[in-house]
Amino acid sequence: MESSDAATLLIELAEKMGLLAAAALVAVLIPPLRNRLLGVGRRRDKLAAVVLGLGLAAWGAMLGFHVGGEHINVRAIGVLIAAILGGWKAGALAGLGGGLFYSALVDAETAPWVLAASITDGVLAGIVAQRRPRWFTGWRVFVTSIGIQAIHLVVVGVGLIAVGHAARYVPAWPAHLVKLVVVASGVTLFVTVARLVVSREEQAIALVEARAAADTAALESLR
Repeated sequence: MESSDAATLLIELAEKMGLLAAAALVAVLIPPLRNRLLGVGRRRDKLAAVVLGLGLAAWGAMLGFHVGGEHINVRAIGVLIAAILGGWKAGALAGLGGGLFYSALVDAETAPWVLAASITDGVLAGIVAQRRPRWFTGWRVFVTSIGIQAIHLVVVGVGLIAVGHAARYVPAWPAHLVKLVVVASGVTLFVTVARLVVSREEQAIALVEARAAADTAALESLR
């Protein structure tokens, strides 16, 4: 892949990533959805995380396009977001649903491996989010997302090579690497903004509680 082709691919994927990230961020900015997805004032709703992840994964698959015979898309953003918000079970369900949807867009030889890779994305991201939450904070979000997507590429690549159908996939690795960076950027953007939203909500709640405590203390002193 020439540098000009890589730049064009990066721009196109970034545009599609922006659409998915914007949709995810709108969801966490709407109070009822925000409370369910981020656990503000209540426990997180894992079903809501699965639904959001499935929707984003399906949309990301539909926004994909072919590069050298390979279908390049950003559906993994939805799978990873579902896993981060709802844990490995939510990630697995989003990966399963998104993988099945995407399988209809690719050939029969590729479908089983992309399905397995999508489920792997969700399970790994969910386990990391639950057991190593720090890995999804700050700059670590980008690195962790890169690592999970790298395993995704290995699963698909090894599977296709094993059955002798890697003629398209291997030459398209540069395009997949560009996709990996774009997906990681989208997940990082979502997590960063979501944490800011949670932080502001927690500060607002703390302020209300502090004022209530001050009012109570003032009443007690009057009594």
